[in-house]
Amino acid sequence: MNTRKLAIGSLTAVAVMASVCGTANAQYGEVKREDRRLEQVIKKLGWKYSIDADRDFRLEFKVGNDRSQVVYLRSVTHILGGLELREILAPAFRVNSKQCGDLAKDLLHENSKLKLGAWQMVRGGDNCLALFSVKVGADCDAETLRTAVRLVVVAADNKEKQVTGRDSF
Repeated sequence: MNTRKLAIGSLTAVAVMASVCGTANAQYGEVKREDRRLEQVIKKLGWKYSIDADRDFRLEFKVGNDRSQVVYLRSVTHILGGLELREILAPAFRVNSKQCGDLAKDLLHENSKLKLGAWQMVRGGDNCLALFSVKVGADCDAETLRTAVRLVVVAADNKEKQVTGRDSF
């Protein structure tokens, strides 16, 4: 009898999770198009950029002490309810897979202290890539974009310097 109740409870939990996830996925749609709104704001700010194969905007900023930082402004936007969001991200460092676990824990702990943005670890082959990202309104103004990009650039470059001591990105 207890085994049957446990099985029914487990199935109910799975059904509820499937329902919730289906609803969340329906609300979080992806708009795939090159976004000219973003290009206009970048030009207004006077930033030099290139467009990569994914149609994302790639920018490189000098951050002092002969260091630079690459940042990507995604053309693809996401819809969440009535919000249209854009991701701004920068690679910070790459490490081998054996170091990923401890560094991911450190970054997760650091995320809890942030007012805006979050660290991500992306595994690929024998390596992990740490990225810092911020999501902003897709139609944000120039000052908002400047503030968000500055945050991403500084966070990624500082973490790269702290973890690796190099300037790879």
